[in-house]
Amino acid sequence: MIPKHPNTTFRSPSSRLAALALFCGASCLAGCASVSPQHIAERKITGALPRILGPAQSYDVHVTGDAFALSRGRAKRVQIAGTQVQLTPSLTMDSLNLDASDLSFDTQSKTLQNIGGLGFQASLGQASLNRHLAQTKGADSGLQVTLRENDMEASVPVSVLGLRTTARLSGGLSPHPGAASKLDFHADGAHLGVVPLPAALLNVALDRLNPVLDLSEVKIPLSVTSATVEHGMLKVTGTAEASHLTSGSR
Repeated sequence: MIPKHPNTTFRSPSSRLAALALFCGASCLAGCASVSPQHIAERKITGALPRILGPAQSYDVHVTGDAFALSRGRAKRVQIAGTQVQLTPSLTMDSLNLDASDLSFDTQSKTLQNIGGLGFQASLGQASLNRHLAQTKGADSGLQVTLRENDMEASVPVSVLGLRTTARLSGGLSPHPGAASKLDFHADGAHLGVVPLPAALLNVALDRLNPVLDLSEVKIPLSVTSATVEHGMLKVTGTAEASHLTSGSR
């Protein structure tokens, strides 16, 4: 289940996504009887998403709420599903889902008044994650990760007695302390060949590797609550900052 952002009230002079969806739906009630306000809102949101989130292979939007509720400035839910979403120049998510609930807005000023929750789920494959590492750490860093069935392995170049070799770390990811937009690798095991990696070299390797995933440059601030590896895919779940999603469209 996608986590919900705490109940928050916004009175921004303009809005981007949720207010646009609800306004389009409500405004169609008078002149677009043959087309549902939900469908009009969904098309409008889909057209705005490349600017709000980033370019993508595709976006699919679903608005839940009856016509009467939309006309009164309320929507039960807005769901967005994107594939191959480029959130930053160095980060493309294989999939990204956003889920906003209990939205209300002022139909006169077109401003978002309240959003009950806003969560996200994202999936990232091994190739996408390694491209992100190469672009954020440097193409010559030699860093590589392998996403396995339910954990991950990292290959990190280190120097031992002046000789360059590769440390292999196994483990998972967790939010960086004090920076929930970043994910750090935590090692359950570390070796140089068959020899356990000394603690000092492990710390050097982790310093070079972390953060493995950096979401701090995404247009909509994301806070990660959990990260797991499932069947060779990195699954990231958390909340999105609603005030950034609904500001500055006009």
